[in-house]
Amino acid sequence: MLTQFWYLWVIIVLLSAATVAAIIFAARAVSSHNAETKKQLEELKRLKLLKDKYKNFDIGVLEESSPAEALEGTMAVLQSRIERADDAEAEFAAFNEPQKYIYTLNYFLEDIEAGGLSFFFKNNGDELRSVAADALRAVGYESAVSPVNTVWKMFDDSYADTTVDLDELDRTDEQFAATFDKQALIDKIKDYIIENAETLKNQG
Repeated sequence: MLTQFWYLWVIIVLLSAATVAAIIFAARAVSSHNAETKKQLEELKRLKLLKDKYKNFDIGVLEESSPAEALEGTMAVLQSRIERADDAEAEFAAFNEPQKYIYTLNYFLEDIEAGGLSFFFKNNGDELRSVAADALRAVGYESAVSPVNTVWKMFDDSYADTTVDLDELDRTDEQFAATFDKQALIDKIKDYIIENAETLKNQG
């Protein structure tokens, strides 16, 4: 009788194996999800600590910080204002100049790292694109102002002859990449943050 229905045992074995595989897969998926959730919670906690550390823009704290952390801490304070606002664009518009400049330069640095100068203009709206050149000039990184203005004019609808020349865009990207010094800009941003600490602290 058992040998007559041998194929049933094969099916049972296969189903059992499939069930075990599904359980293992589900366990791995849960484990991966839990790990990702934990990572996100840790990052949120880290950013909150940064925000609390820099929210008063204490000169002593800023001077002792690395340029990268001074920027990240300042950005954590500004970003928390944007996230709490009912209208993010209106909140950014309410920022004073130093706040707008730091906020813009943070994304400027991130986007250049991700895809070059033109990526910043492709990836953001006019609120940030229109501020970039002034922000660079304000912190004293003059060498980037000209290429930034060149690319901005290609994307700025207020110019009657606005057009994106892809060849010129590529050339500008290459020239910018050859001379851009990320650390020099971050160093200048830290100096600017210290010089404008009181204004940056202003809540509007």
